[in-house]
Amino acid sequence: MTIHADFVKILKTDCKQAFTDKFPLSQAPDYAFVDGQVKLMKPDSVQQWNLFIHLQFKKTVENLFKLGAQVVVMGFDNYNYVPVSKTMTQVKRNKYVPVLKFNEVDELPPAMPADWGGAMRNRAFKVKVIKKVVFELKQWFLNLLRTDEAWKKKILIIDADQTPEILHFSRVQSTLDMDAINADKHSNNLSNDAQNSVKDNTVDNTEDNNGENQENAQKDKEVNANELMQAILAENETTWIGRGECDIKAFYWLKYSNRLLVVSTDGDFVPIAMLQLQKMSHLHADINKTVILHRICAQVNSDTVAGKRKNEIANVSKKRTYEYVDISQLMHYVTQNMPSLNQSPITNFCALIAMCGCDFALNLPRLGPKTIWKFRNQLKYLDLTDRSQVVCAIHILYHNLFVCKNSFPAHVKNNSEFYKALNSHDAKKYYENTFTTILHSQRIAERVRTCLWTTDRTYAHAGNSMWTMLYWLDLQHSPHPHSADYGFSFDTKNRTVFAHA
Repeated sequence: MTIHADFVKILKTDCKQAFTDKFPLSQAPDYAFVDGQVKLMKPDSVQQWNLFIHLQFKKTVENLFKLGAQVVVMGFDNYNYVPVSKTMTQVKRNKYVPVLKFNEVDELPPAMPADWGGAMRNRAFKVKVIKKVVFELKQWFLNLLRTDEAWKKKILIIDADQTPEILHFSRVQSTLDMDAINADKHSNNLSNDAQNSVKDNTVDNTEDNNGENQENAQKDKEVNANELMQAILAENETTWIGRGECDIKAFYWLKYSNRLLVVSTDGDFVPIAMLQLQKMSHLHADINKTVILHRICAQVNSDTVAGKRKNEIANVSKKRTYEYVDISQLMHYVTQNMPSLNQSPITNFCALIAMCGCDFALNLPRLGPKTIWKFRNQLKYLDLTDRSQVVCAIHILYHNLFVCKNSFPAHVKNNSEFYKALNSHDAKKYYENTFTTILHSQRIAERVRTCLWTTDRTYAHAGNSMWTMLYWLDLQHSPHPHSADYGFSFDTKNRTVFAHA
């Protein structure tokens, strides 16, 4: 579960220029962040550890340097800090995928498990795999620094546990025991047959970009590895506390980068990147930064053909393709097309995304992004970071959808003063009126009436949405999900769950 895919489809349909198959800027990225968690998922045809690490990780790093990046950051989740509000997503996934039996004391098998999906559901197994990947990736890169002149100015950062580890040539020269970096020759000398048997369907196809990117990268001030390492080491220890998911780790590097490329299929990066760029522009109006996402192509045509959806047909017959998404262009589009008079259009748009459902909030019943986007003018006076106003927004949308289109409930005064004065008691009362009206309407199908949420569940959902926005905006400094009433509770096993669900 991630953000609703239709939000990206809406953006791609109306803002096509932000989605390209080539890196969209004249200059190459200076920093590239790779979501290593996504790279852990592999095609079924990859069944050997060395091929897996080569294709999913080493090749990805190589391609990003070819694109012109000066620094590549390979990120992995730190499970000590993944929010407890993510528990529901993991439990739901485990219901549908059998979990591999594997304990912390077990060693990785010599052959990769046939049921890789089930293996990835086991936390102990996944941690061991990450450690193996990091170890071999470091050996490979340090050996290249030592032996290949072309690699001596490249910097690889492993951002996994606490303080990120910076690998660079001066470190090899000054502090590294050379005997400790003998790379596994077998993994570095894969046969041509092995490489061609899985022709990069999981690898970023950056080598097809114009050679201009590498030349333009030279126009930037060269990243000084020693200065970067000193800056990292000078950070207060609290900087690294709470950095759990790659979703939030990536944006630490925005402070050093002008053109940050994020490689991930996770849709959460879209709203987080918007909020982080907006926050940075407020703090440093004179600094022009951008974020580019490299992700799976969004399929915007979902018409039906002969009883089958086109995107289902495409998934069977087409090779997976990737695209670059320019977040700055998306922000410009949203600013122009999201009516929002009492909150930033970017903030309210991201709040809509959270409200529709993500890892930390359930999907709204019978209300999807396309419907909400169509009625967005009805929400222009609302501040969707306010819990009571989120409840009010949901009941306005349900009123339009099931009671009377293009109208407001009788008790709602559609102006700034009304919404700013709205309290939780009144918001719940207004929603209850609309909910009751729909529940007793015989012209609405029973399956629709029975799937709508109670007032308590809707208020809890508004809390989930509010916490999600705090997480996306404040990253590791966001509040603990149970530090206040954010609509989460505990089940009988003391696991975090959605309240009143």
